[in-house]
Amino acid sequence: MSLDRKITIYQPILIKSASGMEKTEYSLVTLPEVYSELKFGKGTEDQEGKQVVAKNTHLFKIRYRTDLREDFIILFEGQYFDILGIQEQGRRKHLVITAEAKDNDRNLDIYTP
Repeated sequence: MSLDRKITIYQPILIKSASGMEKTEYSLVTLPEVYSELKFGKGTEDQEGKQVVAKNTHLFKIRYRTDLREDFIILFEGQYFDILGIQEQGRRKHLVITAEAKDNDRNLDIYTP
């Protein structure tokens, strides 16, 4: 096992605009860069509305931590991944994160206080 890939983890936060409308933005988690082992998964194509979307699913293995949730996102090599699932491996030794990237991924607002 080699944790040789750097990833950045973002957590969602709700921001209210001047008009009072809520908007989801993403902010860095306390440990912004995490080393992981990457296992490339399969790629598929699905239809979302009238658009065909390519999806790639990967597995990221990181050291165990308690502050990670499935509504967070991962930034890896310039691409954003939605976290689909988190599984503990070993007794609080590692986490295996199943994450998916889409080729029509949204533009994310990254919050910097």
